[in-house]
Amino acid sequence: MKIHGWGRYSLVDAKVLKPEKINDINKLIDINEKIIARGLGRSYGDSANAPKVLRTSYCDHFLEFDEKTGRLTAEAGITLREILKVTVPRGWFLPVTPGTSYVTLGGAIASDVHGKNHHSAGTFGQHVKTISMILGTGEVVTASDVTNTDLFHATCGAMGLTGVILSASIQLIPI
Repeated sequence: MKIHGWGRYSLVDAKVLKPEKINDINKLIDINEKIIARGLGRSYGDSANAPKVLRTSYCDHFLEFDEKTGRLTAEAGITLREILKVTVPRGWFLPVTPGTSYVTLGGAIASDVHGKNHHSAGTFGQHVKTISMILGTGEVVTASDVTNTDLFHATCGAMGLTGVILSASIQLIPI
């Protein structure tokens, strides 16, 4: 399959693996030596272009949402658009939004996206509470400011090079 990023360069002939659920990701990583995670392909460059890519956009479920505190946990393939559809009517908004809502949660973290409010809200990664990810070894780990701290901070903005983000918890802001 031919793939490219948002900027339409470079065009790569890739084997695109499409796990239907999170549990399938571990199996695909075990059998593929070199692989990079890919959400919706909205990165401007070629960060998610490789001969073998793991399309995570099918792993797009809400796992938990606390309407009182605004803490949301979802699978990495969910789009910011879907998050907003559910949370805005309940009085919550994303603290940082890039120029398009057609970005996955995992992609927003991996790219550590910013928005027009960057000067006051910082980057997306500053609002992430926990990340569940699978390392290249197949080990599933949770990282946060308290647990696996170095991995947590390295993952925000690492463009998928620290592992495949499975799910994440983020803190929303009240409207």
